[in-house]
Amino acid sequence: MKKILFLIFFLLLWFLISHFKLLPPIVLPNPIDVIQSARFQLLTGALTTTSRAIAGFLIGILLSYLFHFLCVAFKVEQAMDAQFAGMRAVPVIAVMPLFVIWFGFSETGRLLIVILSAVVFFIAPLHESYKLLGRDWTILRDQLSLNTFSYYLHIVAPGTFGSLLGPLRVALAVAFTISIASEYIGAQTGIGKVLDAARVTFNVPAIILTILIASIIGVCLDKITTALYTKFIKWAGKQGKT
Repeated sequence: MKKILFLIFFLLLWFLISHFKLLPPIVLPNPIDVIQSARFQLLTGALTTTSRAIAGFLIGILLSYLFHFLCVAFKVEQAMDAQFAGMRAVPVIAVMPLFVIWFGFSETGRLLIVILSAVVFFIAPLHESYKLLGRDWTILRDQLSLNTFSYYLHIVAPGTFGSLLGPLRVALAVAFTISIASEYIGAQTGIGKVLDAARVTFNVPAIILTILIASIIGVCLDKITTALYTKFIKWAGKQGKT
């Protein structure tokens, strides 16, 4: 109830400020103008951006585990400590011009940059979780005769995943952000394309509406991820200490 009252108060305050022109329209347009700026392209663009972000996020998480498994299989995971931690130091968006050169303005290039962003922001926490693998999981490793693949699939993967809700949420948020950013160059549809077109025409109401919709999508993705994680990862937070 408090949230609804706050939302009503916020919208009323916004309307009064814009109606009495306490701020110029280019800074704070009328909320009615914002609503009227809605176009069908925004809906299709939001679907395109969101689907790319989800696909890139899921593929990125799988690739992170695959790459980490290879490091464990070849016993080089300890030597990769600095590399895992340092991946996040390079802004993924800085690599985008290189991907444009390699893949042009194709959807393949945009999807790959989203995948890369998910990997970069997830693999370091994954490795940290692996190093702090709970005592219950390490006991299983010692008691069972498992090859490297079985050990990683049945012990490391579930053992680490149970403590990675935070990194999953961050990786998804970054994937969604990079998905939008990738559409500023050569895209035909998407939230980023809508924002860039509105910028060129100084369509402030459309920019604000698009930002609001992107925010709602981001919050929904985060809530859905948390709900699914809580429902299916029953052992989350229950690992014993090493």
